[in-house]
Amino acid sequence: MSYKKKMFGAVAGVVIGFIVSFLPASDLSREALIALGILAGAVCFWVADVIPDFMVALLMCTLWIVTGVASFGEAFSAFNSTTFWLLFGAFAICVAVSKSGLLKRIALRIIRWFPANYRGQAAAMLFSGLIIAPLIPSSTAKAVLASAIGTETSRALGYEPYGKPATGIFLSTYMGYGQTGPVFQSACVIGFLLKGTLPEHIRESLTWLSWFEYMIIWTVVFMAGSYAALLLLYGPKADKTCPRDYIDAMITELGPMSKDEKLTSAIMLICLALWISEPFTGLNAAVTSLLAAVALCFAGVLRERDLFNDMQWGLLIFVGAVLGMGNIFSLLGINDKLISVLRPIISSIGNPALLFVAAALLTILVRTVIVSMSASLVLFMTVLSPVVEPLGINPFIMGIVVYTSMQVFFLKYQNISFLPALGQATETVRHSDTVKMSAAYSLISVVGLVLSIPYWKLLGLM
Repeated sequence: MSYKKKMFGAVAGVVIGFIVSFLPASDLSREALIALGILAGAVCFWVADVIPDFMVALLMCTLWIVTGVASFGEAFSAFNSTTFWLLFGAFAICVAVSKSGLLKRIALRIIRWFPANYRGQAAAMLFSGLIIAPLIPSSTAKAVLASAIGTETSRALGYEPYGKPATGIFLSTYMGYGQTGPVFQSACVIGFLLKGTLPEHIRESLTWLSWFEYMIIWTVVFMAGSYAALLLLYGPKADKTCPRDYIDAMITELGPMSKDEKLTSAIMLICLALWISEPFTGLNAAVTSLLAAVALCFAGVLRERDLFNDMQWGLLIFVGAVLGMGNIFSLLGINDKLISVLRPIISSIGNPALLFVAAALLTILVRTVIVSMSASLVLFMTVLSPVVEPLGINPFIMGIVVYTSMQVFFLKYQNISFLPALGQATETVRHSDTVKMSAAYSLISVVGLVLSIPYWKLLGLM
């Protein structure tokens, strides 16, 4: 079935690409139609997972060059961008943190502060995930580790496998470690990717600190709403407290902090401090992440084989290939056409709350078809960013609407972080039992976005 799907997607991509490329030229030039045709074919390839995402992106850029739509420098311009090198440094940091074992130690120390019962541990997972979020730009690594801790917690609390409390503990780990990416720019690589899709003048003014400032209302609603949902949907009828021995045992098993952990923690804290102080120091976040990567290599925490074997090279190449798409669209006049077509539609909605709800629902719908979160975000931002800015909406806000909305997990494959986390807890949790939390998250997220509107207006973002 998978082979048939790939073949169908490949044929559909070629056919649709040719059809779009040879449509009668009107407001758009022939070059613009060819560029759109190649993009349409790429989307079909992404939907059907014909070949890896990054290979589709490279093929798309190469075809733009071959057909004369863009020069080599224009098609691959993003490889020379700060976003690409920011991601390179971030991926290197992820490898070092995962390798050192530092993440698990920090998580366990925070979790130990909370009562050893359902209410306490659900709060512990949410809170510890939020605290750790800005340190490691990989939601997947954090969610998988937290899921393993959550599984041990469920067993220690005596919850039956596949029961509501066991599912609730798993979901508390996932909500805390997997869904807090939008809160901080450095919490997930998707945040760096979103920043790279923004217009240059918006991107230059968006710092680590301003990102967090913009997300405060959404964060409060997300944390409070998630905790309430975990209690209402999955909480046990009788909550009991057990000894903390299981947490102490996991901490003891780690032993004393290793040299790599100490070096990694020191470098990470310095890196985070420099990210936060960017408005005052003027040191670009990309430079900071590269300096952190070099420092980790110099300290011996990262070795050459670690970078070759554990870096997310595919995603890095994908980002470098697709981020130039907005520039190509602008050069070919496609952005102007999008504005003329979509502006009346978006303007007719009028109310920003209705616009956000509509965008959130559309994002969820698209995510059932396009598996790649990165591809979904880039496509949405390429289309929406040039349209909403003339209407007085900062493109970053629309990016956040898309980012937060695409984190659903109604289907297993919809969320790249959810699937491996669920795999870690496969003996205690069923996906079907988590669907109602995905629905709760969608509602909570939209409420957070709507409640943020007056605050964003006050900050001049709308």
